[in-house]
Amino acid sequence: MGARGPRGPRVGWTRALALLLVVAGPASAQDAERAAMARVALTTDAGLVRGCSLVGRVKDDSVKDLRRKIVRLGGDTAVVRFSLDEIYADAYRCPTAPQPAKVPPPPPGTPPPPPPR
Repeated sequence: MGARGPRGPRVGWTRALALLLVVAGPASAQDAERAAMARVALTTDAGLVRGCSLVGRVKDDSVKDLRRKIVRLGGDTAVVRFSLDEIYADAYRCPTAPQPAKVPPPPPGTPPPPPPR
């Protein structure tokens, strides 16, 4: 039977698969959290959260950690204010995340010449 025992190479594959699942599981959860953190809209304009539901208030000294706290509350938008040492945020869940103001396209044709000096 050799050193592997009566079960042969199957034991090695089972352990490898179990290890892969243990390692890959948290990584995919971290990826999902990072993606959610990237989608959090931060603003100082409280008017952008009209129609949104307040889910909580958080504070931190790191934007990354602040975003993580907002996601864990279930928020997708936050109105932030700053102090000397910390960032405060009112976290909201909005029906659709607020979009930045649309800038109109430039008029057609060639641009005018620069003004004279």
